Amino acid sequence: MLVICTNPEKLPNVETCEFKKNEIYRHLELTENKRKEHMVYGVVFSDETFVECFKPLAPVFKKMVEKTAFIENGKPVSKSEFAKNVVDIHTYGRGMGKYFIAVVGNPRENCFLIYPYHGSTKAEAIKFAYESMLQLLDENVATVDSNRVRWTDRGIPISYNGMYAKPISESYNTSLFQTLLAE
Repeated sequence: MLVICTNPEKLPNVETCEFKKNEIYRHLELTENKRKEHMVYGVVFSDETFVECFKPLAPVFKKMVEKTAFIENGKPVSKSEFAKNVVDIHTYGRGMGKYFIAVVGNPRENCFLIYPYHGSTKAEAIKFAYESMLQLLDENVATVDSNRVRWTDRGIPISYNGMYAKPISESYNTSLFQTLLAE
């Protein structure tokens, strides 16, 4: 699971690394008998310290998905509706070197760029984008962690490798991200 550090000043003194405010880290929950601890960036914290200093990112991404056209009347749109009206597929390259990026949302406000696997067809790209958005709704951020899904408010990339999408570690400084994190 991905978490964001919200109160590094309240963390106990850690010699192995320095935790920074609004930095994103990987997290594992450790449970033994009735004792619950959390490992963040290789450092183990008590449950109380973890809750006070870190916040999970999955609910934030869920709220971001809910602000796109992917949700209609409180439910995800159908696959056919998604393919026709919600997703915008951009093609980069030609012939055997064709790559696709699926764009969901408003590129200047709240946009997900979804990178299907290389060699995918357009239909496979749409299917992958739909499944990725469903995973984000279920608070599964594995595709975000693997950089298959990126969030941006900077528009659509001009070239496949010239991405304007911020890496996940830089996305938190936008006003939308901070507002959703505070909720």
